[in-house]
Amino acid sequence: MTTPNTIQPVVQEFAVVEAVHHPLAILRGFPSVLPGELITFENNVRGQVMGFDQDKVEVMVFDSVPPQVGSSATRTNQVLSFPVSMELLGTMLNPLGEHLLGKSSPAKAQNVENKPLDASPPPLSQRRRITQRFHTGVSLVDTLLPIGRGQRELVVGDRKTGKTAFVVSAATSQALSDSLIVYASIGKKTVELRQLFDTFSELKILERMVFVASSASDPVSSIVLTPYSAMAVAEYLRDQGHTVLVILDDLSQHAKFYRELSLLARHFPGRDSYPGNIFSIHAQLLERAGCFQNPQKPDESISITCLPMAETTDSDLTEYIVSNLISITDGHLLFDNTLFQQGQRPAVHTALSVTRVGKQTQSPLDRDISRAVLSFVSKYEKIKELTHFGNELSEASQAVILQGSVLMNFFSQAQRVTLPSNLQQVMLAIIWLQWIKSAEKIKIRQIVDNLSSANDSSPEIRERLAKLRDVKTFTELLKSITQERAFIATICKI
Repeated sequence: MTTPNTIQPVVQEFAVVEAVHHPLAILRGFPSVLPGELITFENNVRGQVMGFDQDKVEVMVFDSVPPQVGSSATRTNQVLSFPVSMELLGTMLNPLGEHLLGKSSPAKAQNVENKPLDASPPPLSQRRRITQRFHTGVSLVDTLLPIGRGQRELVVGDRKTGKTAFVVSAATSQALSDSLIVYASIGKKTVELRQLFDTFSELKILERMVFVASSASDPVSSIVLTPYSAMAVAEYLRDQGHTVLVILDDLSQHAKFYRELSLLARHFPGRDSYPGNIFSIHAQLLERAGCFQNPQKPDESISITCLPMAETTDSDLTEYIVSNLISITDGHLLFDNTLFQQGQRPAVHTALSVTRVGKQTQSPLDRDISRAVLSFVSKYEKIKELTHFGNELSEASQAVILQGSVLMNFFSQAQRVTLPSNLQQVMLAIIWLQWIKSAEKIKIRQIVDNLSSANDSSPEIRERLAKLRDVKTFTELLKSITQERAFIATICKI
């Protein structure tokens, strides 16, 4: 199959452009054209069959210059595909596979394969149980709302509440391990695309990423294709034996552009004027992620983890598109505007967030820590509410308030800072033992930096910390940490 840039007509069947509502063209002809088939116009403009209406064919056009009324179009007998190869890493492309930023054009790449954009989700027989942890490097999420590899976890919240910062941290943590990242940026401003690309370049993980991006100035039809192109790239990388993370930024924006295209095509509008198939197209897209049989090693599993993003208004989870995505995915992380204004980073509302699969991937130690911390946070919030009424607190309650403040400030991580799960466990044990007497955020971050630096710089320290964690319960971890108090205090500079 040829790439979209070199498509040649192979079927001698023509149609005439009868009307143009850019990016939609209405053609008369094509008696045997197929749904989703790729069409070429006489000025080399490309399009894809979107629907039929009696003897007319609706074609969405991918170029910014529309075809002229009265011009002819030709069938290709091909479906739209995306040219993929391992040389795409470190590159930003548009949804049609054309080079935007990064390394040299993928058109010069070797061993290029064309993956269809509208592929069917893998059948149940190829799927495997999710058993491996997905570490985001964000302590709050990894501890209280764990995610598994192959999970589809919706990242949802109001605008400017830190959603992008979180997925950048998750991508960084995964890229520094053994995963490849596919980032789909849907209808963003050109300057935002450049800033995002530069951010990952500064983090030095660009060589493990592929960007599929469409800007707000692109044709609506091209923007609608963006998440499908990204998923096609992810499926190719998975088939090469790589664990993949796909970030879809964001699907609420994608739904708005798809609604615009559907209304232009005069499809019957449903709730909030969205077309009736908006749920099914998102469901079919997200079903392509998951944990599967490894094509390279059939006895092992391989995964595509998906973090779709969506935007709310006033943290309203009942909005049409948001509620659709919540019902499709395996959980959601709600980024709350009130928590963000209070300075919590990430501003994840733990009470209203859900992970349906991640807990089954936790080790016994992780599960015990998560249970203990959740119970303590609930207790801390109740006592904290009493302080609003001016009640005098007992010494025990004051100790809980101090310990809770230390814990929440530990969970409040700086942007672009990730912490491995082993160090998260050590820090939680230190906080639990009340060795940190100051709740100042700067002081806590300094302790975390000291621990992280010592772990990275010395194999001996790294091995010694690993032995401390060779236990199955939180109680046993606290005992082993207590026995090494002098060692911990020295490297953390408490």
